[in-house]
Amino acid sequence: MANALYSAKSAVVDVNDKNFASEVTKHDGVVIVEFYAPWCGHCKSLVPEYEKAASHLKGVVKLVGIDATESQSLAQKFSVQGFPTIKVF
Repeated sequence: MANALYSAKSAVVDVNDKNFASEVTKHDGVVIVEFYAPWCGHCKSLVPEYEKAASHLKGVVKLVGIDATESQSLAQKFSVQGFPTIKVF
């Protein structure tokens, strides 16, 4: 995803419609999901702290990011109305 806020090297897992089930709903532990928009200033400001949390919590809690502009069906399914929206699964 060209617009993703999190790089492949990030501890934050990039999730979309295709891998949501395997990365979130079928995960055995706690997953914190950030729904973001790449143009959102608040979302961009959250990136360093969210990445830091993902690094510190690795192996305990999984942190994922979903570009809600690309995965609109997921954003709608979970009633995302603003950015960033954080949900715990």
